[in-house]
Amino acid sequence: MVPLPLPLTVSEIILVAARLWGVEPRDVLGRSRVAALVVPRQAAMWAARRLLERGCGRCRSLAVVGRSLARDHSTVWHGVASVESRRLSDVEFRRKTDEFLAILEDR
Repeated sequence: MVPLPLPLTVSEIILVAARLWGVEPRDVLGRSRVAALVVPRQAAMWAARRLLERGCGRCRSLAVVGRSLARDHSTVWHGVASVESRRLSDVEFRRKTDEFLAILEDR
């Protein structure tokens, strides 16, 4: 019998985001509003909403994701919306966020 993979965690999402965008995980969790840190932080929020326990709406709630990232639910909502909007207009960003999801899904 093949063991089932462990569920994806916000910590893993943060580590992958930090690695992919070339920043430190503590910076993804930090308070800085520097664009180089905001982008991976918002991408982590977006990925968490998309991937965490896919069948469990409660696990992906804005409040739950926000607590995991030390943010308010409205900050998560804004971050997810920002990523979705940028994905529509920036082909390179869409490619990078697609790569981010693929790494997380293949782990």
